[in-house]
Amino acid sequence: MQSTLPIRLSLEESSVAALAEAADRLGDAASADAFLSALDGNYRLWRALIDASRRNRWDLFDHRTSDFIMATLRKCGRGVVDADIETLIEINHRTSRSLAPDGDVGRIRERATLAWRKSSRNKALPLGAWLVDQIELRAGL
Repeated sequence: MQSTLPIRLSLEESSVAALAEAADRLGDAASADAFLSALDGNYRLWRALIDASRRNRWDLFDHRTSDFIMATLRKCGRGVVDADIETLIEINHRTSRSLAPDGDVGRIRERATLAWRKSSRNKALPLGAWLVDQIELRAGL
């Protein structure tokens, strides 16, 4: 019998899954619209993570890294080179792995996807946007 109880993700779990999802969306973007949407999603995610890290006293990244991320994402694709995008994808993956308690990002992503599917709220939101909402909710933003 399948449980009908909602799956609750911690702030860290939501962040792990959101970072991995955002990295995949950037790497998989096959059109200009998909790329710009992925950049926008990454911008919203990193704004939430920076705010959550300040509020929760996380030591996720140094100021140079967060400055690079925000400067790259603020360009909205204009003047952004492939090397910048590859670096952003790697930062997302590295930060995701560092937040995963046992380094098992895949297990956390599966759990996050199941929580998103079971959620009665925000059914119309894509997984990445829903995860950012969860980060903001859990961080009290």
